[in-house]
Amino acid sequence: MKRIAGVFVILLSLSIGLFAQRDSVYVLNGTPIEIKDTEKAVGGRITLTLSTINQDSISVSFHAFSSQGTTAKWGCRLQYRTDKNGAWKDVADKRHRAIEFLNTRYASSQKFSALLPEDCSNRDEIQISWKIYQIRGKGNNPNLGVRNIELRSNNDPFTQSPQIFVENKDNARLVNESIVFNNIALPYTYPDLQRLNIYGFYLRGDISLQIEGEDKDEFHLSNKTISMDSLSNKTITLYYVPRKEGNHRAYLSITTKKLSSPVRIPLIASAANKPPLGENQFPNSIISIHKEIKEKRNNTVSHPVFSNTKYLFKFNLLTSDSKNLNIKYSWYRDTTLLEETNDRVEEKDYRTYITSPLLANNIKITFECEKALTLYNVYFGSPEVKTMIRSGDWSNETNWQNKEKPLENDFVNIDNNVKAEVFENVFCTALTLGDNSNVRIRTNRTFYISDNIIYGKNAYFTVEQSLLPQKWNYIAPAINNTKAYTFSMRRSDNETWLMEYNTGIISEHSDHWSQYITDPEFVLEAGHGYAVYTQKPLNVKYEGILNNASVSVPLVSQNKDRWNFVSNPFTAPLDSRKLYADIDGKIQGNAIFMLDTLGFYNPIIIDDRQTIIPALSAFFVEALKTNSEITFKRSQQYTFSNDTPNRERKNFLVLSAGDKAQSRIIFQIKAAAKNGFDPMDTHKLFGTSTLPEIYSIANGEELSINSFATIPASFGIGLYSRDVCNSVISLSHLSSLEAGDVSIVFEDREENLFYDLCENASIKMIVPQGTTADRFRLHFVKPLQIVADLDIKDIYLWTDEGRILIFDNDNLLEEITVRKDDKVIIQKEYPLRDGRVLVIENGNIDRSCVIDLKINGKTYRDFYVNL
Repeated sequence: MKRIAGVFVILLSLSIGLFAQRDSVYVLNGTPIEIKDTEKAVGGRITLTLSTINQDSISVSFHAFSSQGTTAKWGCRLQYRTDKNGAWKDVADKRHRAIEFLNTRYASSQKFSALLPEDCSNRDEIQISWKIYQIRGKGNNPNLGVRNIELRSNNDPFTQSPQIFVENKDNARLVNESIVFNNIALPYTYPDLQRLNIYGFYLRGDISLQIEGEDKDEFHLSNKTISMDSLSNKTITLYYVPRKEGNHRAYLSITTKKLSSPVRIPLIASAANKPPLGENQFPNSIISIHKEIKEKRNNTVSHPVFSNTKYLFKFNLLTSDSKNLNIKYSWYRDTTLLEETNDRVEEKDYRTYITSPLLANNIKITFECEKALTLYNVYFGSPEVKTMIRSGDWSNETNWQNKEKPLENDFVNIDNNVKAEVFENVFCTALTLGDNSNVRIRTNRTFYISDNIIYGKNAYFTVEQSLLPQKWNYIAPAINNTKAYTFSMRRSDNETWLMEYNTGIISEHSDHWSQYITDPEFVLEAGHGYAVYTQKPLNVKYEGILNNASVSVPLVSQNKDRWNFVSNPFTAPLDSRKLYADIDGKIQGNAIFMLDTLGFYNPIIIDDRQTIIPALSAFFVEALKTNSEITFKRSQQYTFSNDTPNRERKNFLVLSAGDKAQSRIIFQIKAAAKNGFDPMDTHKLFGTSTLPEIYSIANGEELSINSFATIPASFGIGLYSRDVCNSVISLSHLSSLEAGDVSIVFEDREENLFYDLCENASIKMIVPQGTTADRFRLHFVKPLQIVADLDIKDIYLWTDEGRILIFDNDNLLEEITVRKDDKVIIQKEYPLRDGRVLVIENGNIDRSCVIDLKINGKTYRDFYVNL
């Protein structure tokens, strides 16, 4: 058999006459399609019997001809059947017409090609034939024939049918479930979206996706076709883009070749016109709460809401009634309860801000009381609206209606043609920009907005960012659709360079940074990081619409490179506690790496402790899972509460190189899943500093975060410096250790020196140019438990790389004896003249041995050691 370009081919010729056919078959090339038989059938039919096991996409092409003219009309029609005793069926072309040759008055020929129906694939036996029959008229036999028959097929690599599965953003597989979108307000700035992971198994071709149903035009797909290998997955985005209010229903249909039936997932969404800001959405401003004589009475008010939206609810009570009322807030999606909270009224003037959960479209407010009450001045709707009526400083109260500047929970309206200048940090819930209005955010100023932004005609933001000269600045595009000319055309006498990080792709610079981006129309993607170098100080001005309230960035792993350069896309800092839920389990060590002012990438661990990530800052993360993503949301922004954020974790052990200029390793001791590189570890990312960089070496991996499960544990410590320099090695956060239970010993193999870092605050040394390779080791050790004498607490015995190490912190040890099979192999005195750690090379020791220790004149026997 001969394989041609990945496709199997056979060629044969048949010459067929109505009553005197030449029935020989000439096989020119071998094929895995087995020709079982050819036979003449009564009535002028030639039949070809084939086996198509493990074959699909079977096509046939041939030349049909008549060797002489006639006035009679004859036909030669291509047919097939999958059952030897079944009826013949026509093979149709792409326009669903039968494949048929008709003769003319003169000798003629015609070429045909067609794809056999899918029903012909992967069968033990099928038959194809050319049916010769007279249509009308009288005359000579036209001597119809077929030649140059060619059959092609693809080898089907699978014996199983394809499978397609869909997972939502929470990695939950959708089985008999709908995709539900938020109930959104019209008009919207950005559409609501759902990101889906599509998994394919045993695929024979591309996956096709389409929206079906009555409201299909209210939805949009990022991809209508997905190309991927079997046993892999791809992420798509499904948008809800309503043009009118109402409930909208459709289906996402997913199919691929040989799939028994399409995967159909219902889509459920709704939208409504947004009411005017400040409008009371409750029809009555006075609510009477009734009381039954013998028991408490529940009074419920229900009202539609938009999803993930902040509302203000307030009312007044008589003073004597203020402590007799409890309120329950129940949020629903149609009839499904999503969330419930309770509140007790403590004051006569009740006022609270409540935020609807995702997907909610209705709220039920239940009042529980022991006597009849009346609520006065009831209001439910958008938070209070503050309107800027004249251009100028946002913080100047005279520019605001009624001289009321907005607070964090307020909705803000900027009047038409008003230009707002932000010189101080700004906080608000939602913002409406009038026609031709502008908000200008000065450099290093926070503009915090937690909800939506509505833009009037020709309304836009200006965001300023100062870039430092003669260094690489890591930046995030502040607005949607930022283009490269933003950085290159602000000053004619300045030169700037722009690059992006391409994971796994080596550039002409011999690293993963791209070539310099020279296309001025190049679009910078929100949530991605970029590097800009400028010869002179550069004040960048981004102008346009701020980035979406939710920005997803795919994490890539390619060619053993798993570093991804991402960014905070918002004009306010992010709170690590809020980001933690999205990144947990997606990046190594749950750590981000930001380039500090000294040129180091020191890790910042993202967990339930608070760390702030500056606005519009770019940083590296190391992908843990392929085909995952990080989603940055406005709801993750830091709210500048009274508590002071920590810039780093305090419950990890940190080893540093340098004094104020620190390059750090973080050691996680208790929570590691296993020894060796695991999801809690992170590789070392080298920066640009001329000062020494420090890192851990474990199992050949260079690490910035090193986790281990058990003690004792030993690791290599590497130092890299671009020049010879003085450095200081120090250990901090010792409070993370179990008190008095662990010692940490720093070993200098070259000088044969050991330092107890729990006692020595720092180690001064001269760091050579280049790397120190395997010169340094770090040992985490616990003291021996000598039950016979509880006063002996500070003698440490451990092994490392085939060596036995013994350390006596109190100088009580006198002699060490190493035995193998009751034979003394080594016997040494202690203390040592050159230090307090005794190193015994394994020399004559094979795998294991027994050690005896003489302490204060008494010998303690049988400490077993495995090498």
